[in-house]
Amino acid sequence: MKKLLVLFLFSSSLIASLEEYMSPSDQAKMGINKLNVREREALEKWLEEHCGEKKESKTLFLSENIGGGFQIKLTDGSLWEVSPKDRNRSALWITPIQIEVQPNSDPDYPYKLVNVNTKSSLAVRPAATPAETSFSP
Repeated sequence: MKKLLVLFLFSSSLIASLEEYMSPSDQAKMGINKLNVREREALEKWLEEHCGEKKESKTLFLSENIGGGFQIKLTDGSLWEVSPKDRNRSALWITPIQIEVQPNSDPDYPYKLVNVNTKSSLAVRPAATPAETSFSP
């Protein structure tokens, strides 16, 4: 009896969540109303995996190279200070470059920005504010 109650409650919550996104007539057209509990579980899992928000997997690109490679700004708005030893390389990075942010073993620059195409990387740390850029005539 308890199993039936749990199955009923689970099934009811799935239907309610599907109804948030899909009308009963659309559910009937697609046959969702005919799914058993396991099929509904599989559908919900698939929807979560394929349609849910995944911030970690968001594709990032170089948005702006600031101060001749001193800082890098990404399309998510994050700002990174580049390690002095990598600034010659970072000065050459121009948009659009797809970037991955990964951990780094250097405690002073605990992250690295990796150019997805070339696999070159820069040691970086989060920057609080954009660097002042000044030009001498």
